[in-house]
Amino acid sequence: MNPNQPPYHAGILIALPPPYILNQVREGKYGISYDLFTRPMEDPLPFGWAAHRATVYKNIGRFMRSSDYEHAQYSVWQKIAIPTNVWQDMVTLRRIKPRGVLASTVRAMQMFRIPRDVFIVTQEIALGGAFSPGLIGPTPRMLAQNAALPTRHMPPGWPANPGELPQGTRCQGHFMVTSSNGANWRRP
Repeated sequence: MNPNQPPYHAGILIALPPPYILNQVREGKYGISYDLFTRPMEDPLPFGWAAHRATVYKNIGRFMRSSDYEHAQYSVWQKIAIPTNVWQDMVTLRRIKPRGVLASTVRAMQMFRIPRDVFIVTQEIALGGAFSPGLIGPTPRMLAQNAALPTRHMPPGWPANPGELPQGTRCQGHFMVTSSNGANWRRP
């Protein structure tokens, strides 16, 4: 066996973690995050897998849940473990079906440690949380109502023109009708 080649077992690469991972045996909250290119996942052969994106993500989720991970957000999973176990789980994701889809569509993948829960600010930054106690500008009505915050209706006739809509709001085609209806918005 070539000493410069990684070890293989039954055609599967055995990916040992770097020494600094092996040396950190402290249990803690660790996570795995990933970003996958979806075009090669969904494009027809020979340019892609002709796979349904949802199926690939379900297979990832099934593996992560079976490995006791908590789904923190879209492509972020976390659990309390030792780093070598998380490393091995991350590398084992290569085996999801269809086999090879992850390796050929991965844009980014990383393992990380969350030193303390104080660095997780989801609840605080969400509308109604400590960092976002109220609306800071026009907000879609149902999103404002879901946060159960005191809000006010938009003034009659708002918006007078599409330029008054929040920057980045789609206001073309069928979106123009709903975007330009002041009843669909709430203000601070």
